[in-house]
Amino acid sequence: MELKELKKIQEDLKKNVIITPFEIKSGNVLGLDSAYLLEDNEIISSAIVFNLEKKEVIERVYSKKKFPFHIYLGFCHLEK
Repeated sequence: MELKELKKIQEDLKKNVIITPFEIKSGNVLGLDSAYLLEDNEIISSAIVFNLEKKEVIERVYSKKKFPFHIYLGFCHLEK
């Protein structure tokens, strides 16, 4: 992704509301996710999974999709 695209996304995020921030905790793992609706009907979803015991990031997930689409939260592996 080019710097120009990132700057546009940053400006768009300043103008738009968070759709759904949430967190899931399972044992020593904490998942945080938020999604942002952009003006061109695109969704940016950003997720981070932490190991609370080791105080480190296990996984970072970032995606950008056109709306409407099925929102998949990506934390199914926490239930294993």
